[in-house]
Amino acid sequence: MKNLLLILLVASIFSANAQQAVLEKECITTKVTRIDQLRVKVITHDKCKNVKVVKTYSKKKWDKIVADGKRWRERRKTAPKRRKRTLRDTL
Repeated sequence: MKNLLLILLVASIFSANAQQAVLEKECITTKVTRIDQLRVKVITHDKCKNVKVVKTYSKKKWDKIVADGKRWRERRKTAPKRRKRTLRDTL
């Protein structure tokens, strides 16, 4: 009986944490508009904190920021695979 209650408690905690993570992603929205051929206007709106940030970038700079973000996400996805591989080799 105690084990069943413990399992239910842990499951509810995990589901609550997952819901919070989803809500944090929905808080921030980013809109990119092109001002002219060489400039880009980026509007970031955080609905949770009610903060709006407007920045202008050159097209090259914005492309570099986007590419770095994609590389970072790819590294984050492959990192657990690399760790598992090194753990198997050491064991």
